[in-house]
Formats: sequence, structure tokens, C-alpha cells
Amino acid sequence: MPETAERKSEAAAPSYLRGAAVPLLNLTLSQALAETARKFPEREALIVCHEGVRLTWSELDREATRTARGLAGLGLRPGHSVSWIRFR
Repeated sequence: MPETAERKSEAAAPSYLRGAAVPLLNLTLSQALAETARKFPEREALIVCHEGVRLTWSELDREATRTARGLAGLGLRPGHSVSWIRFR
């Protein structure tokens, strides 16, 4: 059966039970963020208009690293699950 665009799209859909249908990059989220920050340090990465927040890739990487270190300081290790809830 020939592959259609729809079938290709379905094949690329992620699955929480079986993993990704297409090979993933061999990078962790942390590594991908650091690589992007290295390539585009001054480009805007995050804009939250209603809070007036604008972060460059470099700033976002720095904040993510600071947060990760804080979580590690609380005893979290690779493989642990984290739920993030932000209240106003």
C-alpha cells in the first residue's frame, strides 16, 4: 500500500505507550536547549505578553539550569518525574 501524507503523519505521531514512531534526536531537552542557546544566544526564545516577560535563548538556558540545580538540591535525580504548577 503506497504511503500517503496522512499515513506518514500518523506514523510520525508520538505515542506515550510505545515511544516515538520516528527516531528522536540523540539529545536531552537540556542539551537541545544549551545547543540552541549557543547558536542563537540573543534571539528571543520566550515571550509572555501579559506579564511583560521576554527571554533570550541564553537567558532561558540560564533560568532552566538554575531551576534544574534547585530541583537537584531537593534530591531529584535523572528519571524522576516532576509536575509543574504555577499559581498567580
